[in-house]
Amino acid sequence: MRIVRTILLSLLAALFVTAAVLLSIDGNLSRLTGWSHLRPGDNLFPGGKEVFDTVSWMRIQDSDDMVECEKKPNGIWWVTKPYYDRMDPAMAQAIVMFSENAKIVDSLPLNNIVRGSMREFGVESRPLHFTLKSQDEEDGRATTRARFTLGSRVPWYVMTEDAETKQMVPGETVYLRTPFYGRDKRIHVVTLGEILRVFQSGMTHVRDHRPLLFHEKNVKEITIEQDGRKLVVGLDPTGRKWRILSPLSLAADEAAVMKLIVDLQKLSADKISDPQDMPIPREAKDRATKVTLAFRSGEAPVTLSLFLPEETEANSHVTHGLATVSDRDAVFQIPLKSTTHEENGEAKVDRVGMRGLPLSLSELRSRSFTDIVPENVVRMSLFKEGMNYPLLLQYIPGEAMGRVESKWLYSAERAPFRDADMAQVTELLAALSQVPVAGFATDPLSESGDSSSDAERFGLNAPAYTLMVAMRPCAERAVLFGRDVPLVKDKSIRTYVFRRMKHGNTGVWYGKEQGKPSVYEMSSKAMGAFASDPLVWENKRLLSFLTYQVKHLGISKLPRSGEARMENLDATYDYLDESWEAKLDGQDVSGKLNSHRANFYLKTLQEMNVKMWLDPEDADALKALETPLCRIRLDLEIEDAPDMVVIDPEQQGGLTGASSEDVDRALRDAAMGNLPKKKVSYIIELAPSSVLSGKNGYFYGRISGRKELFALPLNTVQILFSDLLEH
Repeated sequence: MRIVRTILLSLLAALFVTAAVLLSIDGNLSRLTGWSHLRPGDNLFPGGKEVFDTVSWMRIQDSDDMVECEKKPNGIWWVTKPYYDRMDPAMAQAIVMFSENAKIVDSLPLNNIVRGSMREFGVESRPLHFTLKSQDEEDGRATTRARFTLGSRVPWYVMTEDAETKQMVPGETVYLRTPFYGRDKRIHVVTLGEILRVFQSGMTHVRDHRPLLFHEKNVKEITIEQDGRKLVVGLDPTGRKWRILSPLSLAADEAAVMKLIVDLQKLSADKISDPQDMPIPREAKDRATKVTLAFRSGEAPVTLSLFLPEETEANSHVTHGLATVSDRDAVFQIPLKSTTHEENGEAKVDRVGMRGLPLSLSELRSRSFTDIVPENVVRMSLFKEGMNYPLLLQYIPGEAMGRVESKWLYSAERAPFRDADMAQVTELLAALSQVPVAGFATDPLSESGDSSSDAERFGLNAPAYTLMVAMRPCAERAVLFGRDVPLVKDKSIRTYVFRRMKHGNTGVWYGKEQGKPSVYEMSSKAMGAFASDPLVWENKRLLSFLTYQVKHLGISKLPRSGEARMENLDATYDYLDESWEAKLDGQDVSGKLNSHRANFYLKTLQEMNVKMWLDPEDADALKALETPLCRIRLDLEIEDAPDMVVIDPEQQGGLTGASSEDVDRALRDAAMGNLPKKKVSYIIELAPSSVLSGKNGYFYGRISGRKELFALPLNTVQILFSDLLEH
């Protein structure tokens, strides 16, 4: 019995030793248990996402090479053997996700398979071996999560769920063997995913072919060194906008900076070599372009060095340049030219080339003429060469609680201020801040500031237009040293000058801000907003009245029959009853008057905008208006409110000695509408111009009380000539 007991205890001890050895090797007891319980539909390896998110080490081996990779605390995978370099994140993710999600489709026992036919499964002829492990943070012991050998694809498709659409789609399968469950004699058919495609060219793409790996929102500053110059682009103190910080302080083109950041992310090599196998030529080092990225997170800056061949005829056959990056010991061969395809009439970049990176000051600086914010402008003064007095523009803020809209006023030739055309003001502000300039006339790195020679070179010492802009007080918020503080901008008046210079048979408009070095080539669209004619700035609204003020509407026009005799329609309106009474050539036609058409007619008059204001002496308009085809008379009754006087209740006696009873009575009368009324009449005459069709068709017009003539759009005229009577 002792012998039997000794044998049993020895066997039990051997079992525990074996289990301990297995645990010490990879922490995997599944070699002894569990494999026989796998059924079709089961996950190949246990644990799921929670377990495989802890994987921090893997080994990959094919017939020729073997690499070991490790995930750093920041989540980035690096190859640690036989070289040290960053691993392609897509490859690492594909391997982990395959191990986590691979499901058993079927199993083939080796006992029933002839050894000679094993080659068709690929698990011996062209295998890929994988081992994945997790590191325990407390005791440092490694636990194997997956170990398998991939073979060939299987001509067997199974329905799997697409991760994005959540729909069932046909999925590929692959032959696989695994020693994870001990001496498993089977070849399994498992769902594939994308893992074999990643290894189509062997182990070549284990290394990350993108030189840089970063999140675009983590970048806070970009330094570009080329041709002996240094260009620095960084976020402003608010952390929201990009600016050129050096060698000049300029606004940056937000879209261009973001394109540079995205292009740097996408930059990818066709081949990666060790420095000893691909040394950088000395002459290439002297011409290197360096791009250094600094990050918000505080991690060390990274420098990308680009070695581009000279653009000479001798180098016309060269298709690739070389590059290095400061945190990797490798040389990258990257295409020089970007490849594109056409999509919806636009060229889309498939792959970024080294020469496609926007690295120059002219590419990254803002193409807006100024960096002013239109909403902050409160006054403008536009002076044209030959004018005696400038055109003045003044912003009048509204009041939301009182439903008073904001507006702009203008004054020309020292005349009283009048309502300005908001569209024209908006166009001018857009020309300053939004419309891109046509180009940059000078290189700001070689400019001599606001010197007389610079101004004379482009005719800006005697400008054709001078625009002065005053800004409202405003402040932006920023976080400095951990505190939220206001940043009050400089509110000094800014002056801009413009001049058109002849170049052969053409001319170019130049512009600059006084005190700034840059001279710009202005676009024709921007310069079209610089109008000195007062009529251009006049508000395009022809009439301003309220419906309840209407008492009478008279329309004289040619009848529908086309007779030469004008017909006269006289209509009176009662606002309280919302009713109309009408006479046509003295005969009562109230029953035939369509009240809906009449109300729409009034609404058209209320909202009517002229196409343009014309000079009072416009010969064509005056000749046409000698025989108008339509005459409209509008009679209004409006309140004749007296001038308002502000009375200080604390002032003894008040202004003019008014008592509190007088003030109360005046306020009550105003509230109840007990104000004196006055009658106002407008007469509008319309006559056709020579342009009577299409979008550009218009009628000439004039209105009583104004000397200026106007042009009215054809679609508005058609409403004014419409018939208000039912026939």
